Amino acid sequence: MNFSLIRRGLCASLTAAAALLLAGCGGEKAEKVDINAQAAALAGDADAKVTALSEISKVGAEAASLVPKIQALLKDEDATVRRTAAYVLGTIGPAAKAAVPDLKAMLDTQDRDQMTAVANALRAIDPSSLPGMKVENTAPGGGGE
Repeated sequence: MNFSLIRRGLCASLTAAAALLLAGCGGEKAEKVDINAQAAALAGDADAKVTALSEISKVGAEAASLVPKIQALLKDEDATVRRTAAYVLGTIGPAAKAAVPDLKAMLDTQDRDQMTAVANALRAIDPSSLPGMKVENTAPGGGGE
């Protein structure tokens, strides 16, 4: 078992979660985000991409100009990058509508985390893109929808 990859994935996930928590729950911006610097960081390694995506998620629709760069990350080799990119597109909302076809293609997976991130992004971008879609919570104690 490759513990280095597991640790890297866990660190990237924790970094993304921490950044999202710092963004605040009330919709207020916790700090000024340099979108250009974060856009440049999207070309880095997986950890840099996840960190940049987490920062970009703080500005929501203000990051609409980055949709093509974020959309390209939906095909990244790293699962955490793909899921975080889907989440960020959801925070951008309807301005990320160009990514809907790629997001829909990502639903064809056995990865429940990816499926959930993508379904939530699609709901935020274009609720009509998921007619009748149901993603159940399969975590222990999860009651589903």
